[in-house]
Amino acid sequence: MLNVATNINLDVGVIDKLNLGKAKNVLVLSGAYYGLKSFEKFIEPHLKELKVKYYVYPKLSVNLNSDTVYAVTNFARNKNIDLIISCGGSAIMDCGKLVNLLLSQGGSLDDYLNGKIILPGLIDHITVPMLSGAGSEISPSAVFAHNKEMKVITHHAIMPRVTYIDPVVMQGLPKILWACVGFECFATAIAAYVSPKATSISDNFAKQSMMRYQKFIFKLLKDPDSVECIKEIEVAAINAFIAANIAGTGAIHAMASALNAEFNFRQGIAISMVAGEVCARSYEYNKEKFDKVLQIMKSGDDIKTAVNKHLKKIGLVVPSLKSHLDAVQFERFARACLSISGNADPKCFTVMDIVSMLKNIP
Repeated sequence: MLNVATNINLDVGVIDKLNLGKAKNVLVLSGAYYGLKSFEKFIEPHLKELKVKYYVYPKLSVNLNSDTVYAVTNFARNKNIDLIISCGGSAIMDCGKLVNLLLSQGGSLDDYLNGKIILPGLIDHITVPMLSGAGSEISPSAVFAHNKEMKVITHHAIMPRVTYIDPVVMQGLPKILWACVGFECFATAIAAYVSPKATSISDNFAKQSMMRYQKFIFKLLKDPDSVECIKEIEVAAINAFIAANIAGTGAIHAMASALNAEFNFRQGIAISMVAGEVCARSYEYNKEKFDKVLQIMKSGDDIKTAVNKHLKKIGLVVPSLKSHLDAVQFERFARACLSISGNADPKCFTVMDIVSMLKNIP
């Protein structure tokens, strides 16, 4: 079936309405702990009740690489899979998209990166996010590392058919994970808002995302089991995704993706490492929008100071970049950043700009 958009179910208790259709052989992807626990509590009973065969691959990490995609594909091959359920974070849902592509249409990831045509008619794919920073559960893109470079395959046919975003499923997560994915959501909304490609529609979604995030993130960090706060942060994440889908993102996400491919950071952590510096370099090129961001943050500081203070307030400890990247690597890494940039920054960054920013990050 050709997806125009993912069917979004977002509310308390929607997991109880999980619809498996006529599936007989189900591939379940999850992380090793939180995703697996949620699968066992909320999804496995449905599978047992319907007496369908299911095969669980629970070893997925927070970042996806091509080796993992091939390992899961080989695990699922010859099992007549007719439904994929991805339960976990962004990497798990992206893995589901890519495994779906390889099982449905064959070939290798390199084939699709080099232009192999993606046809409609993929296996049904259901996403059950454990947390969401920027909408992977409904995105037509799948991001993965390949030979220490970040790659993206985008096509409407790989969008999940339906997602069940249920705050109840997300209860029990540690505060640090909410801080991490929450800031990823916030940074995505900022990037879309200040983008030169922004429209009145993307601005509305970006502002709604930022305001909702600012209103609820601290409440959620005080009570990580609050279904109301979880729901509001998830709505903020969806809004950020819609804004970015229209207006794009730029150096913040490009640099973070390159860091993930090179050093295996979690996306939200990598974003936190570079966000303040990138915003500071872009400020002069879109003061009006950045000043509105500062108003939403209720900060009288410059944008870099405001971002870094916010990271401390939500408890994100930013690793040292210099301990991972030496001077010899800066230019190579900068070129890798530009190769995946969405070109949606107020300032048009060059390789030397990226090098300068990298050297200025602690």
